[in-house]
Amino acid sequence: ARQYNKNHNAMNQQSKKLTVDVTVTVDRQTSVPGERVCYTVRIVHDPQSTEITRIIPPDFKEVYAEKMVGPVKSVTFVDGIRCMVYEFTGFFYPVQEGPFYIPEVVVEYQKHQSLHKNNFHNGRGFF
Repeated sequence: ARQYNKNHNAMNQQSKKLTVDVTVTVDRQTSVPGERVCYTVRIVHDPQSTEITRIIPPDFKEVYAEKMVGPVKSVTFVDGIRCMVYEFTGFFYPVQEGPFYIPEVVVEYQKHQSLHKNNFHNGRGFF
């Protein structure tokens, strides 16, 4: 199996702020058939601008794979913005020699709508 490290950034094009970042890594660059390979899916997002609605794990068809476990949740800062981190771990076992690529991980998310403050009380208070 070859190392597969895919990084996907969904950027808010207007503000250039991170929306969702997905990284998939493996614990080894090579393996032999039947050897366990650990993969980690790391999702980083700004909870103020996005909500993760669904995560679809890789659909392994060419190897035996165990169910992905997690998430382990933590916090990190990206460009000064507090972001949530979700890490999932899984294992697969190659059944033949040669290159192998981890199938895609699908992360569905919804961008929060901007909140517009309307002045309903015209400066006179609510009552």
